[in-house]
Amino acid sequence: MIYIAVATQIEAKPLITKFNLKKDNSFKKFQLFKNTHYTLIITGVGIIESAIALTHTLKEMNINERDIFVNLGICGAKSSLFSIGDIVLVNKITCSVNTKPYYPDILFKHSFKEGSLESFFKLVSKKDDINGDIVDMEGVGVFQSASCFFKHNQIYILKVVSDYLDKNTLEKEFIYTLIDNTIDEVFKWFSQIEMLESIKNNVIESELLKIKEISKKLCFTETIYHKFIELINYYKLNGGDIEKLLKKYENIEVKNKSEVKMQFEKIRNEIMES
Repeated sequence: MIYIAVATQIEAKPLITKFNLKKDNSFKKFQLFKNTHYTLIITGVGIIESAIALTHTLKEMNINERDIFVNLGICGAKSSLFSIGDIVLVNKITCSVNTKPYYPDILFKHSFKEGSLESFFKLVSKKDDINGDIVDMEGVGVFQSASCFFKHNQIYILKVVSDYLDKNTLEKEFIYTLIDNTIDEVFKWFSQIEMLESIKNNVIESELLKIKEISKKLCFTETIYHKFIELINYYKLNGGDIEKLLKKYENIEVKNKSEVKMQFEKIRNEIMES
């Protein structure tokens, strides 16, 4: 099952049409649409509002480790590094009133741009103090709520650039078109992820022993180790030579936590760029 969270009815409309979703009238407080493969939740606008809506609805779902959660919606960009209509896969999320960052696990190759998302409790303009590459009013609430039900590697925050923080309102038809134009590309990618998830865990015992050995040498935590396994599965499914990859790291020693993260990111980047 792919669970989709959007903030507004107009962002939901192209998805409802594309996937022929039907309203689930058993949910009274929030609007929910579904079929056998997709569940769409309209959360409403706002950090707190979106977190409440998701928590209320997701706790009723039978979620498993192969399910995917995606937050799809429009965002403002603070720089012209992004074009209107660009799809941005969020790699870091912060709240405007809290500096604590959240990092979705991006373990699969993709064709989107990446960027950091900062969520605000109000509309902002380019004159405001903004630290993220892009901004919205839901992302951090959505991620915190979804994290109670999904592992981080199951959660994807995808935003479509709609403006450069120079407009207070956007035409509904324009928003509809932006989301509609992303559907095929985004959900083709999710289909590929689902396929890989369905045939993963193909690492044989001898490879697993080597992976554990490298993980111990690099001082990977339990969390990072499981991310490492996901990456290795992905790499092998795409024809990568696991033995050759791991050999590069068998004599490396780390001295502190920052080096642990650095080595993991080095491995991740090598796999993603292969």
